[in-house]
Amino acid sequence: IIQPAVTLFTGSLAVASFRNMLETAYMSKKTTRSLYERSLILQQYILPRKRKGDTFVASVPKSKSTNDVLDDLKRMKRGEILQLFLHCSQPSDLGTSIEGEWDGALLDNNGWPMTSISAFLSNSLFGRGRKWKGKEFFKRNNNSCLGVNRFLSKSKDSKCLEVIEREHTFQYSLFSSEIYKDIESITLLYDKYQHPLSLWKNMRDEIRVLKFPSKKGSNKGGILIGFGSIGWSGGSLNCQPFCLVGLN
Repeated sequence: IIQPAVTLFTGSLAVASFRNMLETAYMSKKTTRSLYERSLILQQYILPRKRKGDTFVASVPKSKSTNDVLDDLKRMKRGEILQLFLHCSQPSDLGTSIEGEWDGALLDNNGWPMTSISAFLSNSLFGRGRKWKGKEFFKRNNNSCLGVNRFLSKSKDSKCLEVIEREHTFQYSLFSSEIYKDIESITLLYDKYQHPLSLWKNMRDEIRVLKFPSKKGSNKGGILIGFGSIGWSGGSLNCQPFCLVGLN
């Protein structure tokens, strides 16, 4: 009984991974209008620009709060999140700094098998049994931009409050995206801070900005939409989605 079950799970995982890779490859060609037209939730976030020659751009609807956006992101399918990521703002357009702490949430990774694997990798392996709780971006020091991942400690403090532990440093900068051509992302690289045999040495995160509109029509602040990938599990084609919400 055990052997067939393992074989079935392994086969399902391989199929799901291949589906992720095909989906990402399809999206990378930007032939995504049909998905946009079928998705009522995306139509709330992706609107045509008013200037001639501009294409679709993503922004938070004025009627939605941060919690509303989080609820929507958690209901979106991976393909919808990929398209939202594509249409998010270039990071250089963000009016406020990303420095500081950001709470994190894992999003749909194409159904239960891959979403469960993503949670296992992020919490049980990457977090060594601690729930992943986002990232912290440190202030720029000369030409170095560093950050670290946040994890929920297994223990609590004397007042029974949650304790955040930090591990897995990364260096971040603007780079050309490996997911989509012709766009830039805030790219997080881990190789300099992992030992040679580490599972996370060739880990890479890409982040873009889903902006909140201000009352004056300009954009101030936003939620960060990200995709994480590891070379040995398919690289950027098999990337998993997450989001980050600022805590300060």
